[in-house]
Amino acid sequence: MLTLEDQLISFRDYDSVYAHLYELWKNAKFDLEKILQNVVLSFPHYSLHNASHSEMIIRYIEAVLGEERIKMLKPTEIWLMLMSAYTHDIGMLISDKEIRSIWKDDKFKDYIEGISDSSDLYRYAQYILKPQGNRENLDLPSDWPVDVKMAVIYLTADYVRRRHSDRSRDIITSRFDNPPLCFDFSFLHFIKERIQLLLGKLASLHGASFDDIFTLEKCCQGMGQADDIVYPRRIAAFLRLGDLLDLDNKRFDENAYTLIGDVPATTEAHRNKHASLEHFLVRDNKIEVAYDCPTEDAYLAASSWISYLKQETENLALRWNDIVSDGFGSAPVVTSCKIKLNGELIQGNALNSFKFTKDTIFELLQGANIYRNQFACVRELIQNADDASKLRLWEDLKAGNVTIPDPNNQNKNLKLTELIPFDIKDEIRNRYPIEVTLQYDEKEKRVHVIISDKGIGISEQQLKQMGNVSESWHMRSDNKRLYANMLNWLTPTGAFGLGLQSVFQLTDTLHCVTYPRHEDAKEIIFRSKQKGGRITTSNLVTEESYRDGTTFDFFIPEVAFSHVSWSIGGLLDQKLNEIDPFEYTGLDIEKAFLLYYIVDCIYYDVNNNFFPIKIKIKGKDGKEDLDEFQVSQKWNYEEWNRDPNRLMTTKDGLSVTYDYEKNIALAYDKKFGISYVIRIKNDKNSSHGTRAFFKGVRLDSSQFNNLTQTSHT
Repeated sequence: MLTLEDQLISFRDYDSVYAHLYELWKNAKFDLEKILQNVVLSFPHYSLHNASHSEMIIRYIEAVLGEERIKMLKPTEIWLMLMSAYTHDIGMLISDKEIRSIWKDDKFKDYIEGISDSSDLYRYAQYILKPQGNRENLDLPSDWPVDVKMAVIYLTADYVRRRHSDRSRDIITSRFDNPPLCFDFSFLHFIKERIQLLLGKLASLHGASFDDIFTLEKCCQGMGQADDIVYPRRIAAFLRLGDLLDLDNKRFDENAYTLIGDVPATTEAHRNKHASLEHFLVRDNKIEVAYDCPTEDAYLAASSWISYLKQETENLALRWNDIVSDGFGSAPVVTSCKIKLNGELIQGNALNSFKFTKDTIFELLQGANIYRNQFACVRELIQNADDASKLRLWEDLKAGNVTIPDPNNQNKNLKLTELIPFDIKDEIRNRYPIEVTLQYDEKEKRVHVIISDKGIGISEQQLKQMGNVSESWHMRSDNKRLYANMLNWLTPTGAFGLGLQSVFQLTDTLHCVTYPRHEDAKEIIFRSKQKGGRITTSNLVTEESYRDGTTFDFFIPEVAFSHVSWSIGGLLDQKLNEIDPFEYTGLDIEKAFLLYYIVDCIYYDVNNNFFPIKIKIKGKDGKEDLDEFQVSQKWNYEEWNRDPNRLMTTKDGLSVTYDYEKNIALAYDKKFGISYVIRIKNDKNSSHGTRAFFKGVRLDSSQFNNLTQTSHT
């Protein structure tokens, strides 16, 4: 195949300038190969940025161009294309003198202090910001200087890498004070200043936005004859594309890599990205890529890289005529792109992630004390299960899978619009149980929490909605359409995404298995913002018979219980008093305390849900049930009576029935969607009492006042 260098050689006999350009290229290549070997001194953990990287860029530029288009290129443009491939990364060279200057600069100090605790460089920054002590400190590990050495290397590399393309420009154009290499880019003033300046701009543009290409003129005169026309934008575009296409295997020096030791997580992700490439083709202006990544980090790295590549080719297609000469064919395209995670294609070739309207929303949940206790995440997940069960009940009611007979006419059922919470008797509610399972993990010293329901499951659309933690259920347009006629007392209570975030006060990972109707079962893994806020989804291959619902599970480390307190007279206090330490064989007393404490929190926070909640405490092997609790709403459903002689309805939409035997009145206010259970004092009831419920959840006085005031407005 005709190469760029072959095409440059072919011009030698036409003009002495072209012959000299070729000789300059040969000598420059020889010297730059040696110079680029030194990049590894400052970037030992990066993929190879030596001459092999430059050669791969040239190879892929040639593959995209093809022989016919290479023949259309003129000498000076070819020389610039070859030189830019070898010079665009020379800004990654850093001298000792410059490193010392960087570390004295206030801008660098600001950079270190600004490294987020979610960054894989955070712990290296802490070595610098929070020194571990001195040599006299007996607690200081003896290898602390090695940690500091690697911190200096990684932090310096990251800081310089961010502006290395501009550094390359300044070195090429002789604007760099004390450059880290000895090289004359004017070639004894043979290369015109404007061409040298253009070479510098090309280096700078490989790290700039695509639109910055158009700061260059479309064409200019070269070094030689009148037809020696250069298209600067074309050079910049193909340099950027060739750089992106250097994605093949073996781009890390595996021998050197084993000598480095611990590296940042992003480095390992990029190494795995290169290693997981299983198909790659650049031919006839078409690009095909396929990965099978072993880890999510590698998957994300591959996905990001492919996104850059696709965006670059799409931009080229849109502005192609503003970049190349007439008759230069069409822009290259990515025709095939597949990314798998452990052999499985993920829809859209991208992992979902949580989206936050403002970081303060997440910080509020993850760091502030907005809950009574840090285990309120269990309450949140139970509430989510209750909401999912309401949606399932509504779908079953609409489909006729659940019917409510009219007590005044056995030949017909109540209409959906007539239903109120008291019509849903225990027999129906018990079809949608919520189960909480608690087990202590002896090996890992943590508590395993499992929460399952028989609800609606999580569909693909709902999963996307869950990623937006700041948008309430009611504000989502799809929900407004699907549940437009839903009874207001059955609608979910809030935003699922926000409740989900409360789990991340205790753990970084939340695991989920869900069985949505009309879709494949899914396994979903949610991660905290510290872990990138990623949501991983994969379809489950299961032999399980058809089922409904969702199961969430996560682990609470034992250390999370170190500062808990409990109320005297509560369930935990009662259980601790019941346990005989000499006879109790179920669990160690200390471990039992952790599990019963969570049960106590559930009783305190979640004793008024619409559907029944069963709590199980498992033994060490996870098979034996050591204890079981039932948390059910005391709604007095059975006292609701639609007998016209006992049911009174006012003009304001308040329906009331009265049980004379028990002296209990039940009422439903259609205007506010509030249900009331009113106990009247008599010889059976020791005192008066009123309980109010909204959407199946009991209201305290402040919630009741807020709801009725809001409804009035």
